[in-house]
Amino acid sequence: MLTSPFATRCLVFIDALTFKWHERPMTSLSELLQDETKKAAIVQDCLALIEEEVAGKTGLSGMAIKAGYKTVKSFRPGFVNNVVRDLLPSFITAVEPTYQASLASGTSVEVYFSEHSSDVANALLSITDAKAEVSSNRVIKGAYKKLRGAAKKNVETAVPGLARLIEAHSLSIREERAASSSNPA
Repeated sequence: MLTSPFATRCLVFIDALTFKWHERPMTSLSELLQDETKKAAIVQDCLALIEEEVAGKTGLSGMAIKAGYKTVKSFRPGFVNNVVRDLLPSFITAVEPTYQASLASGTSVEVYFSEHSSDVANALLSITDAKAEVSSNRVIKGAYKKLRGAAKKNVETAVPGLARLIEAHSLSIREERAASSSNPA
C-alpha cells in the first residue's frame, strides 16, 4: 500500500486529471468552511480572484469598476476581506446545487460551472443584492447600485476562476481523506 504523502498526492492528482470528481466527492461545499485555516485560505483566494478580475477590466466600464472597487476598498481597510468572509457561507450555499449537478454529471467543476455561468452568477448576485438592499451605508450602497447593471456579465466572466478555486480546495480535502485512509490512526 502506498503511504507516502508524495504517492498519495500523485494518485489524487491522476484521479483529478481524469475528472473523476464523483468518485470521492465532498458531500457538500460547506465542508470547505469547517476548518478556520482552510476558510481563511479560501477567503484569500477569493480576494485574489476579485483583484485579478478587477485588474483585467478595460474600457469605460472597466474604469468605472476599478473606481468603484477603489472607493469600496478605501472606505475602510479590510472591508472587502470582511465582506467576503461574511458572505462566503451564503455564497457556498448559493452555488451548492450547481456543484452537486457538476458531480452528478461527471464533468469537472470548471467545465460545468462555465456551461452554467448564468445560473451561478444569478445565485451569487441574489446574495449581494439582498445585502445591498438592507445596507445602511450610503457610500457602499451607491457604489453597488452604480455597478450592479454590469455585474452579471462580470460575475459570469469570473465563474471559471471561481470553479478552479472550488476544485483546488476540494482537491485539498480529497488529498487529506486519501492520506488519512492510507494512514489509519
